[in-house]
Amino acid sequence: ADAGPGHLTRQVRVLDGSPSHSVSNVLVTSNYSIFTFVPLALYQLLHPWKRFANFFFLCIGCLQMVPPITISEGLPNQWLPLMLILAVDMTIMAVEDISRHRADGRSNGQPVQILKVASGMGSGDTNGAKAVGTGAKNGAKNGAKIGAVASISAGAEAGA
Repeated sequence: ADAGPGHLTRQVRVLDGSPSHSVSNVLVTSNYSIFTFVPLALYQLLHPWKRFANFFFLCIGCLQMVPPITISEGLPNQWLPLMLILAVDMTIMAVEDISRHRADGRSNGQPVQILKVASGMGSGDTNGAKAVGTGAKNGAKNGAKIGAVASISAGAEAGA
């Protein structure tokens, strides 16, 4: 089934098991890494459409350094309160993102039982190592199923 030029297609094999066709099932809800935190946080905090007040004080501080129009002798006095606000906001953002990283680690490290159609038996693994499209059951008391599509299609194959 060729979709034609300009169209992207993706073939997904449910319960295939071959590692070359597997897509990672790692859960990532965090926004930043160690290297991207400062640039992305500053971009978000100084964005003129989302945080206009921060952007305004940044511009006023830049204008205070222009000698013909300054009354502060070239010192950007507006940057001190701006830096305080940015430091507090970035600290809050860092604490929230660290908690997201920890929650991601707990979720990806949760043991699951991978269900195989051919053998009808499961093997133990972690949720992050499981490929998308494989059926799984987590270790919760109620035995909640992960990957309902795989479970439904496995049942359809068994019934066919």
